[in-house]
Amino acid sequence: MVNVEHLLNQADACFQSGRTDEAYSFLKDAGQQGHIYAALDFAYFTAKDNSNSAISYLDSLSNSDNSTVVYHKCLIQRFYRDRAMSLATIQQLVMLAQNGHPESLIVLLSWCVDDAPLFSLIQSHLAFYSPNIHKQLCGPLTDTVAKEHALDIEHITKVIQRREKIVLQGTSQNIGEDKDIKILEDALSPFECNYMIARYHGLLEPSLVLNPIDGRPMQDTVRTSEVGVISSNVVDWVCRDIDLKMAMLSGSKVNHGEPLNLLCYQNGQQYKPHFDAFSEEQLKQNSLQEEGGQRTHTVIAYLNTLHEGSTSFPKLKLEVMPAQGKLLSFTNVDENNKIKQTSYHCGNPVVSGKKWILTKWVRSNQTEYGRLV
Repeated sequence: MVNVEHLLNQADACFQSGRTDEAYSFLKDAGQQGHIYAALDFAYFTAKDNSNSAISYLDSLSNSDNSTVVYHKCLIQRFYRDRAMSLATIQQLVMLAQNGHPESLIVLLSWCVDDAPLFSLIQSHLAFYSPNIHKQLCGPLTDTVAKEHALDIEHITKVIQRREKIVLQGTSQNIGEDKDIKILEDALSPFECNYMIARYHGLLEPSLVLNPIDGRPMQDTVRTSEVGVISSNVVDWVCRDIDLKMAMLSGSKVNHGEPLNLLCYQNGQQYKPHFDAFSEEQLKQNSLQEEGGQRTHTVIAYLNTLHEGSTSFPKLKLEVMPAQGKLLSFTNVDENNKIKQTSYHCGNPVVSGKKWILTKWVRSNQTEYGRLV
């Protein structure tokens, strides 16, 4: 039998020479010999075209009952096969959570916010099993006796299904003269908002804009915030749920989206009036076309509530104030794929506090992020 290290080296050599399918074949074999992360890489590669095959492969592994394997099987079921929180997925997550699996506990927290006693119980499990994670997400420890209290699968299932129904039936409203500018209140729960800040604030660095001539990123006083790009290698279950909500509101395809951007504005920082759509000159750049083409939609999620730092549309005399959990969606081009003048907008200065938002730009075609996630 060929050892795992040799298989991984073979896979790496194939990736470097562009033989992707062959590389994943080696990862498949390495996974079958017990290398969990090789198995997961192969499963996600397979899931894009055949989710059932990916799930069957994970089930066939000798370590298929490993918590990491089970969790990622749940993720593939949720986002690739079922596109919903199925009964099987919920049951598997609850069993993992009962045994202290932190990622599963976080997923349950994101879905069970509407039931305060249940939310508190799940929090106490996280505090007991992963006190450092709990402290980062929820504050100081208050209860560490969770092990004595079992999680009720039937009750959790009802709570999650009720929450999913609310999310799917959420009614957006059009604001202003442009019918394509829409908001959806309370689309993200307070937990999801706080989680995204706590989880990804370490990615922040000075924001960039694209050079209007050659399309290359550069710093400019027009945009003075800090940004963290949540790339495919760090995206998680909560991010994927937010991706879906943004796609639903904007009427776009999930795989046409760029990575979520976490943005922080403070100390007078702002984003001066601009268009998100690329100019005709920028679109001549091959790199922009290869990355998905025109930015057709923008979706913003507000992660905290402020009385300043509004998103403004000067040509419409329209302002959207930051309110935790709110989604804002608008189109950047018209039916002829020309820049839509009413999409001209800005992020007004934040003086006294911090404004946290997520931004999602959607392209006209599939993006690299969309291929990988």
